[in-house]
Amino acid sequence: SRMASQQPPPALEPMRVYLDRSRELQAAKPIVAHYLRVFAMNIALQLRSRLRPADLVYVSSLMDSLEQERTQLEAQRAAKHPQETIREFAIDLSNRARSADKPEVSIPNPSQRWTIVDAPKVAQAY
Repeated sequence: SRMASQQPPPALEPMRVYLDRSRELQAAKPIVAHYLRVFAMNIALQLRSRLRPADLVYVSSLMDSLEQERTQLEAQRAAKHPQETIREFAIDLSNRARSADKPEVSIPNPSQRWTIVDAPKVAQAY
């Protein structure tokens, strides 16, 4: 959607993080990305009283794109409650993060490959 590439105006800064995550997830999990944008829209509606006309153009455009997505994702939306969809995604993400952290290494020591090679990468040390 057109909104996917636009950044929100400064008055709508609180919704930016949700729109950023939505863009990251669009290809892999379009339904989760849609729900993130819906949440961002709710934030915009809460900020409505302090928005200028230019900000409202952005909000209106986001609403239009959400309506288009809604019809495109109707089958997925009907299959599960939004909370269930988000919960499953969060659990999957947590499980993948946990496996990437190699929790089976209870006491790291320098002789383990994980300690020397993988741990610094996970910690983004290099």
